[in-house]
Amino acid sequence: MSDDRQVFDADIILFIDSHGKHLRADIMKHGAKVVKVWAPTIPDAIAIIRSARFMRAPSQILFHIGTNDLEWKSPNGVIADFRSLIETTRTILPSTEIFVSELLPRRDLCDELYDANGSLYRLSCQLEVNFIRHSLNIDNSMLDDVKHLNMKGFFRLLANIRFYMFGIFKTKNSRNRSRRP
Repeated sequence: MSDDRQVFDADIILFIDSHGKHLRADIMKHGAKVVKVWAPTIPDAIAIIRSARFMRAPSQILFHIGTNDLEWKSPNGVIADFRSLIETTRTILPSTEIFVSELLPRRDLCDELYDANGSLYRLSCQLEVNFIRHSLNIDNSMLDDVKHLNMKGFFRLLANIRFYMFGIFKTKNSRNRSRRP
């Protein structure tokens, strides 16, 4: 009988939606084995975590997902799913540091995103997980269409993730200067 579960042997696992399509796992952090996992919704990520086989516990895991869920769930429903995702991850990977990414702007879900992001921040504080804030430097002007970032927005997304997870903010004049993006 074959085992069809996904197998992970990584230092860092990034669960991403369509905003991560340009993200190259091999350049996220020097010397770390980083794996990018496509998960368009929170239930998809929960299913992957539950069914996966981990060769070792990753040191860090990022969940950059959830915006798509607002198309068919209320902000409260999305936050309940995030709670389940975080608790499931903590049960399966208790030593892994968890990062939750703020939901990115969309032109069609402004009120829902505002409500969900406030609740997601409070949940991350309550469950003691890391919250990556994007609203300080990413807004609707950085969208190519109704919901996808243009390249300027993508590079800010990448800078935010690298800063919060690794303390790295790459500038034109420095190799690895740690500072606020």
